[in-house]
Amino acid sequence: MNGYKKNGGYVAMLAVLMIAGAGLFIATSASLIGIGEIKSALSMTNGERALTFVEGCVEDALLKTWVSPIYAGGTITRPEGTCTVVIAKASPRWTITVSATATDYVRTIQVVVDRYPNVISIIQWKEL
Repeated sequence: MNGYKKNGGYVAMLAVLMIAGAGLFIATSASLIGIGEIKSALSMTNGERALTFVEGCVEDALLKTWVSPIYAGGTITRPEGTCTVVIAKASPRWTITVSATATDYVRTIQVVVDRYPNVISIIQWKEL
């Protein structure tokens, strides 16, 4: 019986260490999953901001296209960043491609319009 009492503390200590190790593993896994979810949500938010920004640039390009039949594109600079506008003209159909170039998340929109004097009809609007 003396031998049994002598080794009884090691088993209890081993059990406590195993439970603590399992708890630490679970806590670490939960933290890493939480960090991944936060990064994913931030990425989605930033992507949506970039899309909103490039849509604003497309609207600016459409306005410039409506005002001037010789508008050939270029850059649009706003506080949020810079957009590049490329226009391909095949009268009366114009293809306007706008890319956000000064943000971490690059978004590109292509708009196809029919341009007549004082009238612009949007044929297609898509994100590339």
